[in-house]
Amino acid sequence: MKIIHNKLQFVKDLIVIAAIICLIVWAILEKQYDLVYSFTALALLTMIGVICGYIWIKINRRRGIYPKKGQVTMADVKRLALNDHSILAINAYRAIHHVTLRKAKQEVNKIIAESLTET
Repeated sequence: MKIIHNKLQFVKDLIVIAAIICLIVWAILEKQYDLVYSFTALALLTMIGVICGYIWIKINRRRGIYPKKGQVTMADVKRLALNDHSILAINAYRAIHHVTLRKAKQEVNKIIAESLTET
C-alpha cells in the first residue's frame, strides 16, 4: 500500500510540475512576462519550502526527536504531540496513515486534548 501511495504522490508531483511548465511556456509565447516571473517565483518558493522541510526533518532525526525513516509509530506521534512538537507529530501521523494535512491536524489535536483531559 505504501509503494502505491508513493507512486501516486510522484505522479501527482509530475502533473503539477508539467502544469507549471505549460503555464510558463504559454506565458512566454503570449509575451505575458509578468506571469512568467510570477510562475517562476512560485515554483522557486515551493521548491525552497520543500527542501527546507526535508532538512528540518533530517536535523530532528539526528537530534533523536523524530524517528528514523520508516519506523514511525503512533507512540511517536503521541510523544511528539505531547512534547510541543505538533508539526512533527502531524508529519509523522501523515506518514503512517497517508491522510490529508487537515485530517492529520484534527487527529493530533484530539491526541493533545485527550491527554489534557486525562491529567
